[in-house]
Amino acid sequence: MLEQITWSSYWIAAIILLVIYYLVVALIFFRSDITKGMKRHLAAGRSGDDEDNEETTSGEDGFKELESIVAKIKATLEEAGKEADKQELLVKIGENLAGYSGLDTPAFRVAINNYIIGYAEKKCALHFEEDELNKYWEQIRR
Repeated sequence: MLEQITWSSYWIAAIILLVIYYLVVALIFFRSDITKGMKRHLAAGRSGDDEDNEETTSGEDGFKELESIVAKIKATLEEAGKEADKQELLVKIGENLAGYSGLDTPAFRVAINNYIIGYAEKKCALHFEEDELNKYWEQIRR
């Protein structure tokens, strides 16, 4: 009888049984999470169409604002050139960022910091640290 079972049929049966086993375990342990997710998905499908469009628009506005700020920073760094002083450059960049609310968003702050670190090193031969920039942003935000 065992000689009639091939290895391929054995592995197919084993995989099917493992999938069924893990589905049962997931349903037992994560039943409440699954039902909450389903309810949230159904509720979002009924009333979330307008909200999704608003979120997309505000996200696009945030990226457009970030792009304009980065362009201003680029112009400032290029204008300063190799003879730039680190503190003066920070003050000029801080003036560009004074009204920018994106510094409160961690992803935008990291993007701006990385851009300044890389571009200042390239254009002005100045080395900035991320902690140094974050401290300065906190100072100008107060």
